[in-house]
Amino acid sequence: MNKLTNKIIFTFVIASFIGCAAKMSYSPTSSYSEGEYRNINDEEILKAFQAAPQLKLPSKVAWYNMSRDSLINLIKFENEKTISGNYDIPKTLIEGSEPLFDYPYNGYLNSAQPVNFKEVRLLAARAKCDIVILVTSRFEEKRNINAWATLNILLLPALFTPYWHIDYRYSSEVFAFDVRNGYMYKHLEYSDDKKETFVNIWTAERTAKEVNMNLIKSASIYFKEELKRLFDEKSKIAKEEDAGAEE
Repeated sequence: MNKLTNKIIFTFVIASFIGCAAKMSYSPTSSYSEGEYRNINDEEILKAFQAAPQLKLPSKVAWYNMSRDSLINLIKFENEKTISGNYDIPKTLIEGSEPLFDYPYNGYLNSAQPVNFKEVRLLAARAKCDIVILVTSRFEEKRNINAWATLNILLLPALFTPYWHIDYRYSSEVFAFDVRNGYMYKHLEYSDDKKETFVNIWTAERTAKEVNMNLIKSASIYFKEELKRLFDEKSKIAKEEDAGAEE
């Protein structure tokens, strides 16, 4: 084979590797964990069974973002009858210093470290909060080549043809605990998928950001409604108890 043939084959191989089943991810910076399981004893398990809700209204809520996206900011709400205030637990106090540069796929390169839940509760207690809410999410994209990839043997088409079909997946979780005894009020999960066809290398990143933001908004609507329901139910119970005491 001559040099030109070798060059064409090399270009085709490189282009194929770029487009074939690439997978990227916006991952959480940390994962949820109750702590080292070998240190949990029967006494702690008994305390968990005996724990009871101690929610009082209005409540002050401590929030901890285990990810890097904006989901947590869209979930927060204020209500003078049920929520007296919100407090953001600094990530630096739990996970240490964050990178100075916010790379889009930074989480893909770094494995998530478990959060020390007792430490989170302690910081929430120091801020005089009644509830601590943990929020985590993960966004992934998987790129698959389509028929347009056959033109990638030439450099120019590889730069402009929409030879990717991309599958997106978003999943998120919210945990709501009583600061005083660790009673779990809510564990909520949300997941959704989306597919974009015929995407080229120039629009891939912009498309991923748009899809990610839309999925975050959908998740925030669900979580916000469920968390509001938690406080509304408590408010209803409190009114019924007050009415019963008056009788």
